[in-house]
Amino acid sequence: LGDGRVALILDPNRLLEMSSLGSSPSLAAQPGEHAGPKKVLVVDDQFSVREMQRSILEAAGYRVEVARHGGEALQRLAADPHVDMVLTDVQMPEMDGFELLKAIREDPVHASLPVVIVTSKGGEEERRRGAEEGADAYIVKQEFNQQALLETIGRLVGR
Repeated sequence: LGDGRVALILDPNRLLEMSSLGSSPSLAAQPGEHAGPKKVLVVDDQFSVREMQRSILEAAGYRVEVARHGGEALQRLAADPHVDMVLTDVQMPEMDGFELLKAIREDPVHASLPVVIVTSKGGEEERRRGAEEGADAYIVKQEFNQQALLETIGRLVGR
């Protein structure tokens, strides 16, 4: 609010939707699936970028895990079988986003996991490499649009 106080805003329709999901056997999770909101793993070495993306995704109803680089992301994927997609930067220490993407595509357990690259590298060569390595989408940070990000994620993993 203008005076610095925080106001809680609830969407009553979404609350009713969520409460009915838990009681409906027809919407129960199938074997190999998990119930509830989709989980996105955000991978970026910059704290501010990770937190901005986390905030956007959580406000849209996604569950979010974070990692600081590709190696940490692979550890999180190994520890949590319920990650539905990965949102990764390219330029990171230890293991960059292209190396992470390649490792995910080579892992039989996660090979079909949707991966979106969000990076400042907007050149044609980087875009081509992202496509060749198997990225499902490529978003340039300078052209970043919150709505486009959410539409891309929604298209890849649903809601």
